[in-house]
Amino acid sequence: MSISGIERSRTILFVKLGTHPELATLASRVEDLVPGLRIVGIGADDTTPRDVGEQVVHEKDVALGAYDQWWSRQLYVDPDLYLQIISKEGQLLRMAERVARQDVFSIHQPKFPVAEFVHDVDGTTQLLLRQISFWDWIIRHHKIDGVIFQNIPHNFWDAALHAVVTARRVPSMCFHNVLPFITSVYIYEDPNDMGNLRFGKSILNEANRRYGLVADSVNRQSVMWRRVSTSEAKKGRLSGSTAAVSVSSRAKSLVADPRIALRKITRSVGRRRELKGTSADYESVTSEHGLPQRFVFIELQRAANMTTHVKGYMYADAREMIAHIAFSLPNDTQLVVRESSRTGSSRGPRRELFWTQIAAIPRVIVVSSNIDTNEILEKSLAIVELGYSSLALEAMNNNVPVVVLGLTHLHGAPNVHVVAESSRLAEVLNGVCSSPSSRRGETESTTQALRDWADIARSATLEGRLSSFRDPNEADDETGNRLVGNTAAVIAAWCELRLHGKGR
Repeated sequence: MSISGIERSRTILFVKLGTHPELATLASRVEDLVPGLRIVGIGADDTTPRDVGEQVVHEKDVALGAYDQWWSRQLYVDPDLYLQIISKEGQLLRMAERVARQDVFSIHQPKFPVAEFVHDVDGTTQLLLRQISFWDWIIRHHKIDGVIFQNIPHNFWDAALHAVVTARRVPSMCFHNVLPFITSVYIYEDPNDMGNLRFGKSILNEANRRYGLVADSVNRQSVMWRRVSTSEAKKGRLSGSTAAVSVSSRAKSLVADPRIALRKITRSVGRRRELKGTSADYESVTSEHGLPQRFVFIELQRAANMTTHVKGYMYADAREMIAHIAFSLPNDTQLVVRESSRTGSSRGPRRELFWTQIAAIPRVIVVSSNIDTNEILEKSLAIVELGYSSLALEAMNNNVPVVVLGLTHLHGAPNVHVVAESSRLAEVLNGVCSSPSSRRGETESTTQALRDWADIARSATLEGRLSSFRDPNEADDETGNRLVGNTAAVIAAWCELRLHGKGR
């Protein structure tokens, strides 16, 4: 089936799509469905044009902006474009922290004259400007008509690309894999639509009407029901608190390339020193008086989680979020704050005196990470969550109100109160804090409500995962064909709908 009435062939950009083995041949499958469509993409060491289309850049070039064309063509940022992006500049600069924490030995350094990346204002600004000018050139040079993102843009470079795409009014679509339904793919045209399933449902229906979709596995419903259970929530929370990189893995990493071993050791020592400082700051302000009489609880996401900058876009920093919550509480209620339950290395260091600042906020009590989670869920009036966590799912199962800030897919879930407008936070907190807490614990009605919520998500998502992960216990004979075929059909249907007649 072809697109009718198009004056020239259309070009779409794959952003990290097809670079994982699970999606091999994706580009060719889409091109078979939409003859005349041209696909360009970001390649990897083992990818071919059948996977990602024509390679316009290597995935190892993107983190540090090692784009040869930036130097050879002396690219610069169009001032009119910059004016459209400037409102997002602060968020993008903060997201560059991911670059600073990345393994710089596994990515390409720029070959042209440029200072080594340092995560300060000037260094980060220069990297951002390089990202903006390069991706704007890619869009103009290759006459990109549409962009498909493998995930919600959150890696700094792809967030900068998305900002350019939005400013240039290029249609785009992004997929999103997120817990608890980690083997389900949400589909959005704008990350700000997170939680709105209407588009996902409509594009799946359109893809099925035009091309036919491979049916879901027979056990998909039961898998999704299990994903929303208390046992699964506890498993997710405990796995995060016990995950750690083994000594043998660290040793293998060092001996793999002796030339950079010393630099890796120096980098590791520096990070451990930062973690030690964060831990000391945290422990110096933790309360020794147990839990207060009336409180709302929040456990922070790990410091290195850049998706919090996307989902919590209205907050410049975790301190601002905590202060907003604390000052929005009823007068007789306190906010109990705990560090992420992840292990030290994956938790990430926080800035100097972060916890000292948090403990100074009125009505905030910082508690040890060792405090019993079951006791918290039993006694708290509610928990506050940014986006999603396994703790939030556990609370939902136990009829504990969950107040969710920022972008989230939890819309419609039982016991969830999504704060769609930040100005309504005080109203929502007052409501949950005044509700009776006598119905704590799992109930059949809550279990059924969570399953109903899972069924709604199932109707608007693709079965599978667009990255290198496959649970052999959940795979069947059609797993690979289903994922590639259905993803291709959705992309093709979107091209038919959004690019048809574009530019007339």
